[in-house]
Amino acid sequence: MSLTLNEKIALLKQVGEEIVDLHELEDICRCETIPEKEIINAIHASVGAVTLDGVKFRCRPGMGRCQGGFCRPRVIEILSRELNIPYEAFLKIGLDLKQLGFFEE
Repeated sequence: MSLTLNEKIALLKQVGEEIVDLHELEDICRCETIPEKEIINAIHASVGAVTLDGVKFRCRPGMGRCQGGFCRPRVIEILSRELNIPYEAFLKIGLDLKQLGFFEE
């Protein structure tokens, strides 16, 4: 069941979430109905998700019927923007961000 934009806004207000931009309520993952705000929250949590798999495990984008065919590029764009890391760093090539030199060990 997919919620309307007004229903999403009402639910977020009930739990005290601040809505900065209505685009944050846009579904990034259609299969699992994951809004951008949920992905941003996962990235900026106290133990935040800094990889594509980290976001996937915390809020499920890419775990639906299409297995990320639709949402993976959009999730990478959000990770890239929020962490200020180049888009190419998130390609699934078997290396993690530490091996690519983006984080110190």
